[in-house]
Amino acid sequence: MANVGKNIRNLRTQKKLTQDELAEKLFVSRQTVSNYENGKSNPDIDTLIKIAEIMEVDVNALIYGLPADQTVQKERRRTLVFLVILVCVGILLYRFQAFLRAFGQDTFIMQPLWVTHNVAFPCYYVLAGWTAMRAAGCFLHARPFSGKYVAKIHLAIILILAGGLILLLPRCIQMLASAFQSYYRLIHKIEGNYSYTYFMIPLWDDIANRLYQFLFRIPVFLFFLPGAALWITKPDKSVSRIH
Repeated sequence: MANVGKNIRNLRTQKKLTQDELAEKLFVSRQTVSNYENGKSNPDIDTLIKIAEIMEVDVNALIYGLPADQTVQKERRRTLVFLVILVCVGILLYRFQAFLRAFGQDTFIMQPLWVTHNVAFPCYYVLAGWTAMRAAGCFLHARPFSGKYVAKIHLAIILILAGGLILLLPRCIQMLASAFQSYYRLIHKIEGNYSYTYFMIPLWDDIANRLYQFLFRIPVFLFFLPGAALWITKPDKSVSRIH
């Protein structure tokens, strides 16, 4: 019974239940559930059966843990769902890009297309790279790297990607605001020129502009690589141990 508490906690988190929610279903206090999971007390047989029913598993799964093949199947099903969602999002994103391109050709308002190209597509391909490697881990038994500097490389990739997004965010907001203003003036037939500026910090503006121009010159699918690298260098090896 030594691992019952750990197994209850693992199954509860897989079901996305809080301790309070599980306690409510069992008609006990949250502290009682916490004591079960911490090994301070053990549930009686009736409570074990009730927990197994809530978790939709056999009682043996609470005592001995889920069989390895069952855990693999669950992980593979989740990964397939992510892949399907990713494909659907990709189709919608490319159709949206085509719409923005046609919209820009008709109105000469190109900022939404530029923002989509330089922000939405890189984010999408980063996610695609991560998901593809996750699928490789589930179906092909690929393993993340291990080593002294792997966690530091993982953190560096996150900081670079997040830093680039933060740099571009104010500029993108300004460009979308400008596009809205241009469209408003167009549909209301307001003539005259107007000007707008980007972010208020000159150095920030300069770096963001250089990054923006750089993103225009590289194929967006290259962002698949840092997405894959994020999985390859991830510290959590729980998926890679499931075979």
